[in-house]
Amino acid sequence: MRSPGGPVDILQLAELMGLCVPDGPIGHTEMEEILRRYRGRQEEGSVSVTPVDIVQWKPWYTITALDERVACIERLENKLGHYVRSRLVNVTVAAESREITLARGTLAQLGFTENPMTKQFLGDANRLARYGLELLPAEAGLCLRDAYQDQPLWESLWVGMDPILDSGAVPGVFRVDHGADGRWLDSSSARPRKRWFLQSEWVFAVASK
Repeated sequence: MRSPGGPVDILQLAELMGLCVPDGPIGHTEMEEILRRYRGRQEEGSVSVTPVDIVQWKPWYTITALDERVACIERLENKLGHYVRSRLVNVTVAAESREITLARGTLAQLGFTENPMTKQFLGDANRLARYGLELLPAEAGLCLRDAYQDQPLWESLWVGMDPILDSGAVPGVFRVDHGADGRWLDSSSARPRKRWFLQSEWVFAVASK
C-alpha cells in the first residue's frame, strides 16, 4: 500500500483490516464499502496497532457428528471451500460435546509488533496462555460457521487451531468469511513460516480453568 495521500491498493487495504475480499475484480460498491470502513476505523483510532486485551466473545459448542454439521451448514446456504472439504477427512471430532467460550482479537492484540509467522502463535502455547487462551479443536470452525449467520459483510475470522493437511499435504486453518458471494467456511494455508497481517482477526478458546 502506498504512503498516505498516494494511490491506494484496495486489496492490501482490505487485508490490512482482516476483511474478506472476493476473487476477481472488486466492484465500485465493494470498493466504497472497504474505504468507508477504513475511514471509520481511522476516526475511531482502531487502525493503529496497540496491544490490548483480547475481547471475550460468546460460547459455542464442539460437535460429535461431522457429516450432520456439514449438512446443516449447507442447508443454511453457506458454502464450503474446496480445500475445506479435503481437510475435513483429517478432522478428529470429540467423543463428547463440550461448551467452549471463544475469544476474538487481532494478532497485534497478542502482543506482536511485526507480522508473525504461523509457528509464533499457533505453535506457541505459552504465548496464548499468557492471554488466557488456547487452541480450538478444528471442528469448532464448523460450529462457528453454522451459528454465525449474522456475520457482517467483508468480515473474515481465522480459526486458531492446529493446522490440518489438505489433499496436497499443505497445512491450513479454517476461515469463516462473509463476502459478496455469501457466507463461507473456507481455509487458508498455514505453513510454519508463513507470515500473517497484524490486523488479521482470529478466534481462540478461552482456556479452561
